[in-house]
Amino acid sequence: MVWESDNLLLDSLPLVWPRNRLIPLSPNRFAVESLPFTVRFAEDASGAVVTMTLKGRELLSGNVNNVFVKKRNKEPPSHAGKGAGR
Repeated sequence: MVWESDNLLLDSLPLVWPRNRLIPLSPNRFAVESLPFTVRFAEDASGAVVTMTLKGRELLSGNVNNVFVKKRNKEPPSHAGKGAGR
């Protein structure tokens, strides 16, 4: 996902054109511009987006239906308290 010039763009997904604009349909649900697909974002209890579901008609290259899970940022290891007094 990319935010550019007040548009949310779908980018780097299989079976879609590069940088397709998402058109809002309802909260967390969007149409993919120029393609017969929809995207739905699911949130966890805190409101953070955790998955994106892509749905649409089958194309020549196959089925587009897929669920993408957001990768969590790895936190750096905590070194607090280690080596104190050295």
